[in-house]
Order: sequence, then C-alpha cells, then structure tokens
Amino acid sequence: MAVDDERRHMGWKERVWGYTGGGGMIQAFATGYFLWDLQICLRYFGVFGIGLLMHAVAALVVFSLGFRPFVNFYGPTFILYELSSPFLNFHWFFDKLQMTGSRPQWYNGILLLASFFCCRLLWGTYQSLRVYQDCWAALHVQNTTTLPSLITPAPTLNLPAHKHPTGIPEMMQQTTDNAGIMRFHPDPQDNIPTWLAMTYLGSNVVLNTLNFYWFGKMIETVKKRFRAPPAKGKKKEEEEEEEEEEEVPDVVVEGVELDGRVVEDGAAVGGEGMDGGVVGAEGKEAADGELRRRRRRSKKS
Repeated sequence: MAVDDERRHMGWKERVWGYTGGGGMIQAFATGYFLWDLQICLRYFGVFGIGLLMHAVAALVVFSLGFRPFVNFYGPTFILYELSSPFLNFHWFFDKLQMTGSRPQWYNGILLLASFFCCRLLWGTYQSLRVYQDCWAALHVQNTTTLPSLITPAPTLNLPAHKHPTGIPEMMQQTTDNAGIMRFHPDPQDNIPTWLAMTYLGSNVVLNTLNFYWFGKMIETVKKRFRAPPAKGKKKEEEEEEEEEEEVPDVVVEGVELDGRVVEDGAAVGGEGMDGGVVGAEGKEAADGELRRRRRRSKKS
C-alpha cells in the first residue's frame, strides 16, 4: 500500500467508485472469512455473544459492498485491523497451556494492547474519518461534474513500444489505467444512494464502537492475569472471621446460662422458662441484640 502509485494518485471519486484487482482480491478473502465467522457466531451464540455477532454482520456488510463497487479502495485499509488478532490468539493459547501470568504472556499482552491501539483505534479511526469525507462528497456531487480523463477511451498513438519501459506508451498507459479503475462505474457523476452510504457508515460505526469497548475489556483482562494474589496469612484471617460471624455461641446473658439456653429474668430464651413460661419473639430479639453487642465488645478487647 505504501508503494502503490495507483492508490496514491486516486482522488475521492476513484476511492468511492473505483475498482482494482488487488483490492477486490483482498475483499474476497475478507468476505469469505467473515461469512464463515458469521455462521460460527450464530451456531455458538451462547459462547461468543451478541458483540461478536454484531462484528461479524457489520464486517461482512462492509467488505461485501466493495464488489458493487463501492469504496473498494478502503478494503485493504480496514483489513489492517486484523494485525492485532495473532497476539489475541497467543494470549488464549498461553491460558490453555497453563502459562497464565507467565512472562511470555506478559510480553504478548503488551504487544496485543499496542497493536490493537495502533491498528484499530488510531489507524482505524483516522481512516474512518476519511471514508466519511469521501462518502459525503459522493452524496453531494453535482450532476454537472464530468470526468473526461477517466472515461475517455485510450487514444491510439503510433509510437514504437520499445521506447517505453512497459512496452506501452506513457500517455496511453496512464489513460488506460484510469479508465480501468472506473470501468465498472462509467457515470461517476451520479450521486450514490443514501441507503448505501448509511448502511456502510452505520456498519463502520458499529465496528469502531466495538473496538473501543473491547480495548477497555482487554486492559481489564491483562491486569487480572497479572494482579498479585492476596497474602495467605491475610486470606486465612479473613476466612476465620467469616466463620466466627456464622457461628452463634452460647454467650451468658445477665450472668446466667442453662443448658445452652440463655436465661434472663427467670425465663429461658428459645425454650421453657424456669417458671414454666415461654419467651416470645420480643425476648428472642432482645437476647440476639445482646449477643451481638457482647461479641463486638469481645473483639475490641
């Protein structure tokens, strides 16, 4: 892409309506992959969830429209999103190989976050703004616009071919290349349908939103993998405190205890009293409150 002169000299009209064989091949690979991805997300929806299903649908729409042709130029541009995917797969393999929290997984996590941030958030957001600008220009193109240099047939020049490096006269080569890019849209002065622009841009917004959301989740996941576990002694103390709270020991109330039944003013809480009476719910609640108060005082002391 960096050394492709054909792409470098394209204007917004070629980027929107043009079509090249290289761009079409990349879009064909991407469309096939996301078609497979869509059926996997549908089949195992309970595993992958709504997020990956939305990603599969939006990506399939974006790359399929390139064959209309429509913004075929941006097919190779947006497939660079996937440069971060190998590091994500490595992260999964480290977990399966019981290398969670290892140094190799740490280095891979750093590369994963860096590549995801650069390829999807920085590069992807910038290129999304460019495609928005091109679509806006195509939506508001004037019907009087003409592109004679793009649709005029190549002239016949009686020049010897051996004088040119490619065997084709330079003027003829340039005109033929431009006409070839626009050959599937012979009338680029027409406005693009609004539904087409909205469908493409809407899918692009979904993909970018998911990228920002996933980046935050990835940071949380990497931090969780390498967060230091609590000290064993501290964890044991916390467990003992929880056990103490669950237990209800026989604490003496008013200085009297009778076979596990707390006696208060001649009556046993939770059982028959010394005078044969039974303490009701109010007495039980009062005794429980006293037990809690004594427990707190014993812990403080």
